[in-house]
Amino acid sequence: MHVRGSSLSHPRVVEALRPFIVAFWGQANDEPIPADVQPLYDASAHGGSNVRCFVLDSAGRLLHSFNGFPGNAGNPLGYSDDQYAAYFAGEITRGAAGQTLPKVEAALRLPDVKSGVRLFIRLPGRHGSYGSPVVEAVENESEWAALAYPSGTREIEASKLSRWLRLCYPPGVNEQLEPFDTVKGTLTLRPAGEKQAILSGTIRLGMSATGYDLFGGTFEAVVTYGSGVSLRGVVDGVYWRWEPRQGRWMDWRLTAVVESRPE
Repeated sequence: MHVRGSSLSHPRVVEALRPFIVAFWGQANDEPIPADVQPLYDASAHGGSNVRCFVLDSAGRLLHSFNGFPGNAGNPLGYSDDQYAAYFAGEITRGAAGQTLPKVEAALRLPDVKSGVRLFIRLPGRHGSYGSPVVEAVENESEWAALAYPSGTREIEASKLSRWLRLCYPPGVNEQLEPFDTVKGTLTLRPAGEKQAILSGTIRLGMSATGYDLFGGTFEAVVTYGSGVSLRGVVDGVYWRWEPRQGRWMDWRLTAVVESRPE
């Protein structure tokens, strides 16, 4: 979906959306439209593309609907990012006219957690929707316990860190609307001094335990032990994407920086 990673991530549109709760539904394999979404489609009549946008009030009533592409166009490449942003911001403002919007903080902030990690995920070298980075924050549950200081070299199943690694899916790619479901691989944690350890190993990520993997790569990190556990790491590998127009699989590099929070 072109709009997910370009128009919706443009600073002008982000600013226009800040008073709202943003949600989406993406249809796959001609599945039925959900019952709570169907009335919105029935009330709108926008052709030209398979992307429809709706502005609702605080009670969930439809205020305004518009096509995902300016001018009811079906070609997502026919306009620049700035033209898309102007169109989206204008339609959002039009839909909210007369509504009392909640006040928002003056400054945008990165998502954060009291104890856990923050990830920065991107597809290096990609443009438009595919080039927009994604930031995720995950509160610790049992991950720090799994990474306790090792007295010697110790193996850790990558699935122990699945709540982090499953989020390493590509931004803006319309066939990947959800995080990965399965995390495979073995990581090695070995001491590197009295207060540090090196975590490294290969991982494979997929959408189901029985399906084929869609990502393969490495996870390497430095873990530091003090009053708590801190971590700096990088996931680096290849996302395998089927390109129907070319009839072949594409190898797309994907990287993610993982940092412990707070620091």
